[in-house]
Amino acid sequence: MTAEHRELLRDASAAVWSDLPRVEGDLRAWNRAARNAIEPILRLLITDPAQTVNQALPDRAQFSGHDAVSVLAPRPPALARTIHDAKGESLAAVAVLAREDDVDGWLAEAWRNEPPLHTAEETRVFYVAITRAARVLVVALPESTPERHLERLMALGFVLDRAERPTNGDR
Repeated sequence: MTAEHRELLRDASAAVWSDLPRVEGDLRAWNRAARNAIEPILRLLITDPAQTVNQALPDRAQFSGHDAVSVLAPRPPALARTIHDAKGESLAAVAVLAREDDVDGWLAEAWRNEPPLHTAEETRVFYVAITRAARVLVVALPESTPERHLERLMALGFVLDRAERPTNGDR
């Protein structure tokens, strides 16, 4: 490439970023709009006259009905999500952090063979959380959790790991 051609290519590349449509809506509609924005730079890159923007960025009927964001910009895996955000999903690992106020309700109600007539919302959320875990489930309980609850969890197969508390006052 000549210096002039490289400069033209750089300028066209910068222009593409400002001309590309926002990733949203129907994938086929987004693809068509993106093709119009990208076509000028493709003309600079494609040296074979038999090649066209249609070959580089085909317009496919099967793109219709697909959400552009889901296909082109899927949500990155999160380090932490709420259980409400994982509705209907199976997750490799789930960690449930119990507040002191929740423990008695969760652990008294959650392991019954017959559900009580009225189940607290917090207990339903706890149940949903623990049933999302495909491989690893960690339930972090406060130190004040009654021994009877810990024994019940261990009888169900949970492994008790009493983490050492820091001695320097850090938590």
